[in-house]
Amino acid sequence: MVRIAGGFGQGEYNSVADIYYWLSGDGDYDNKGRLAGVRCFRRAAYLGVLLDFCYICIAKTKAMIFSDWRQKSKGLEVSKTLLWEYDLTRFDWQRFRVIVMQRVVERGTMEDFYAVIRLYGGIAKVREIIKEIPTLSDIDMNFVCSVFGLKKEQLRCYTRRLSRERLLNS
Repeated sequence: MVRIAGGFGQGEYNSVADIYYWLSGDGDYDNKGRLAGVRCFRRAAYLGVLLDFCYICIAKTKAMIFSDWRQKSKGLEVSKTLLWEYDLTRFDWQRFRVIVMQRVVERGTMEDFYAVIRLYGGIAKVREIIKEIPTLSDIDMNFVCSVFGLKKEQLRCYTRRLSRERLLNS
């Protein structure tokens, strides 16, 4: 059992799954029946300490948030609203994989994440696509690093930002 004392997210959690359940907002209540304030796991990056704690727990148990993607992704498709400006009847999902992944990271739901993991052939391939994304906010960068086990230095968006800052400061 894990006890998180004080502040947003306080309570007792019996497993990493309980913490994930609370963070993801699957249902509107945490494991004690209190109204949960976070509806999307990606936005939990605001809760830095809790997210770091959750990631450490996941790493220790050798579990991963999307490890059950084979079961949960059956029949799922990426939300059409994420790619509203494209004609999806003639859309090349492989050619525009970086755009699709960027939209899912920035605005997608858990179902969208499961759908892209299935669409692109697994978590390892999704990691490689994430590394190619040209721009992400700090929150989204921290999210993908924590959830997919990446380092910021591996992300194109982070190295581009550093290059731009060096250029502007010289």
